[in-house]
Amino acid sequence: YTAVELTQHAGVPHVDVCAMGADVDLFTAAQPNPGLRALMLAAAGGSVSSLLLLYAGRVSPEKQLAKLVDAVARLVTRPGVPDVRLV
Repeated sequence: YTAVELTQHAGVPHVDVCAMGADVDLFTAAQPNPGLRALMLAAAGGSVSSLLLLYAGRVSPEKQLAKLVDAVARLVTRPGVPDVRLV
């Protein structure tokens, strides 16, 4: 939408659109990367049995990251939930 607005209504001659989101072929459970997991576990202070939760995105107010932190804090206090680490 914005590219069309810029080219047709604002006179911008050339606009490139960059797709947003994560590369689902790279970040897939179907092709685990033990080395990457080990690095993230070490950085997060986890163990091999830890569950890693990954946030990929900008750190900006509209992302409301405080809610993510609160959700993880509530999750780790639930019975039966394994060790959880937010990366």
